[in-house]
Amino acid sequence: MKSMKKVVIIGAGLTGLSAGITLQKNGIQSEIYEMAPWPGGVCTAWTRKGHTFDGCIHWMVGTRTGDPMRKMYEDVGALNPETVIYNPFEITMEIAGQVYRIPMNVELFHDYLVSIAPEDSRFITRFCKELERIANSVMITGKPKSMSDFYVLMTKGRGFFRAIIKHLRKTVGQYAKPVQNDQLRSIIHHLMPPSMSVFALVMMLGTRMSDNGGYPIGGAKDMIKRMSSLYEKLGGKLTCDSKVDEIMVEGGTVKGIMTKGAFKEATHVIAACDMYDTLQRMLKGRYPHPVLDKLLKDGPLFSPVMLVSYGLKRSFDIPFSIVHRLQTPLKTGGNMSVNSYHLRSFDFDPSFAPPGKSSVMVMLSAAFDEWHDLRINHYQAYQTKKLEIAHQLADHINLRYPGFKDAIEVIDVATPSTYHRLNNLYKASYEGFLPEPALLKLNIKPSIKGIRNLYLAGQWTTPGGGIPPAVMSGIQTANKIK
Repeated sequence: MKSMKKVVIIGAGLTGLSAGITLQKNGIQSEIYEMAPWPGGVCTAWTRKGHTFDGCIHWMVGTRTGDPMRKMYEDVGALNPETVIYNPFEITMEIAGQVYRIPMNVELFHDYLVSIAPEDSRFITRFCKELERIANSVMITGKPKSMSDFYVLMTKGRGFFRAIIKHLRKTVGQYAKPVQNDQLRSIIHHLMPPSMSVFALVMMLGTRMSDNGGYPIGGAKDMIKRMSSLYEKLGGKLTCDSKVDEIMVEGGTVKGIMTKGAFKEATHVIAACDMYDTLQRMLKGRYPHPVLDKLLKDGPLFSPVMLVSYGLKRSFDIPFSIVHRLQTPLKTGGNMSVNSYHLRSFDFDPSFAPPGKSSVMVMLSAAFDEWHDLRINHYQAYQTKKLEIAHQLADHINLRYPGFKDAIEVIDVATPSTYHRLNNLYKASYEGFLPEPALLKLNIKPSIKGIRNLYLAGQWTTPGGGIPPAVMSGIQTANKIK
């Protein structure tokens, strides 16, 4: 029997689509309203003259066939059984002029680090034991719902469970403090910033060393296409280019939303979008959320970035991902400058560029306020500045890969203001709150006192963000609506 409930979901990103698909499967009618002209939210990719650039996925936990998390992705169409996963065999980084090619294999990783820091061999061995436990563990997709789930958690998921208990509340900086060798400590800090939780470090390495943290061929573009198609096939209604102006509350119960001057009635509303925008604009600042209000005021956020993408006439055999030092600092707007750049090549995926050509992307830290002011008040100067930085950056890359600049046929630049324009992201923080120990142990309630049937979901309710929490949050929120 079809439910009389009607759910409005704000945001067609991973969380909103996962929630919508789950609701439709549960027999509950839903509609998704997305402010951008296309679905995906932060999980997005775009094509310019045949060159595709993925602005979201670097790697995603739980991609190994048979893992519960892989099943979760397949349940909502993020992946399908045929999706090919690319698993890079190394992480490449440059530190103080030296290039390190770090193997994504536990044994090779151990031997590589010992060759650099033999005096830290005991630390390295213990570290690799932790990675091995994660590599041999399945990923857990939520609280156990049955004795069968509990059995999986305590047997096949022991490495994951152990890592949470042992490492969640310790920072990478604290963990690496006993290391004697400066090179080794620097490598660890480059793999994961010192302020973040050790849990994030061992999860990243352990999953990638067991082919359980790869990149799906087709990237964000194919992922969102699969999910939005499945949602509509199940009977869901997806409306893009439709910014929600207000969440309507009457008598302490949510009644629907206002979008483009029209009222859309609902029995339940899921805010799968930016939480500052939800609390301060769509709810007019009338309803406090003590934990989120405090975090949004002074909590640690992922820094805003700008993405500089190049379509090239030929390939330069650039690795999947590499961090290079700059010979001289590069100004990225306002008073901000960077000393390194994160270069990504999509050569491993034939769908990203025409035959014989190449698509690459660079991620740079950038200041939101300066870029936003420039776009709003001096648009022509904004466009000029974007191209100026893209050309300066190309000069630097050309020093590493001679001929790079002459091979450019497409330039595309997304700034922190782009994130705000398309997603209303607070301070252009693309992944919300940093996975620091103090935040990971917080309980961010996905509800607001004084409003019935309104649910908060997505990255802003799960510090650390990322693809798995976004999808899990959507599924778990949808399953609360009975």
